[in-house]
Amino acid sequence: MAKGFEQFTEDLLVALVDASGKNENGAINALEVAKAAKLEFRPGWVVEAVSLMEERDWVRMSTHVATGRDATAAVTAIRPSGTDKVVEIGENRLIGRRGMRGEMSVTNHFVTFRYNDPDRERAIEAISKTIEVVSENKAYATADPINRNERLGELEAGSQLIQASRAPLESIKSVLLSALEHLAKKFDKQPIGTAASEAFAAVTALLLSMQTESERKK
Repeated sequence: MAKGFEQFTEDLLVALVDASGKNENGAINALEVAKAAKLEFRPGWVVEAVSLMEERDWVRMSTHVATGRDATAAVTAIRPSGTDKVVEIGENRLIGRRGMRGEMSVTNHFVTFRYNDPDRERAIEAISKTIEVVSENKAYATADPINRNERLGELEAGSQLIQASRAPLESIKSVLLSALEHLAKKFDKQPIGTAASEAFAAVTALLLSMQTESERKK
């Protein structure tokens, strides 16, 4: 495939993960997600990209749906390897694969955050919501108190990382994103899992938005 298609596939996967954290109605229309994310693509690319994602075990696709200028695919689930891939995409873009520079940068794999960044505020809010939902879940505290306390500690530490002016990228990945992914899988389709998925998407969006802005400043 052309480099443009591979780039589109990565960008669409990131957008699908973001959409999955906000979706409560089952299947996700991949074409609508691509358009909402303002991705550039050719006719047929959406179905090709989602089919490729399914082959790579990143997503589960249920059907193809014919539409006007293109066809779309209904994505019913983001698989664990798909969320892992999004983390990898974000890390690769942030550590300078394309030569980041400017106000938002990664130096020796440290992320420097913007003050009053809306994406950062959304990520902090989503993490706080996850902490609140986990803290208030008595069943989790009773059934698996050690796991609960460890995850709460990681979420609180991760929140502090995002609120700092500068933080190590590897810590954000290994502490915060790892904890959110664990909770999203453990409590799939439950309040904790929903909150964790939304926070995972928000943090990933924050990291990717930093890379995108830096590219615009090049």
